[in-house]
Amino acid sequence: MWYRSAQGGVQISVKVLAGSAKSQVIGVQGEFLKVKVAAQRERGAANEELVRVLADFFHVSKSSICLLRGHTRSLKVVFAPISADLLPDFIR
Repeated sequence: MWYRSAQGGVQISVKVLAGSAKSQVIGVQGEFLKVKVAAQRERGAANEELVRVLADFFHVSKSSICLLRGHTRSLKVVFAPISADLLPDFIR
C-alpha cells in the first residue's frame, strides 16, 4: 500500500523524479505515489518543490506537508493532513 493512516492525516510513500520538465503528480505506481519535480536535487530544492506540488495537489498549505523520511533519497515518506478516505478522490 502506498499510504497508511496516521494521527491527523496520512503517511504517503513517494517516488520523486527530480529534474523533470514539469512538476506534477503522475499517480500511483506500485507501492509509491510518483511525483515529477522540475527542481534539481541540490540543497533541498527538489524537496521544497515536492512539498509545493503535494500541497497544491491535496489543496492544503505547504506548511502542513511534512517530509518524514528520505531527505536525500528519491524514495520518501511524507505526511499530509488529509483523511485516507479522501485519497481516492485525489488519485484517479
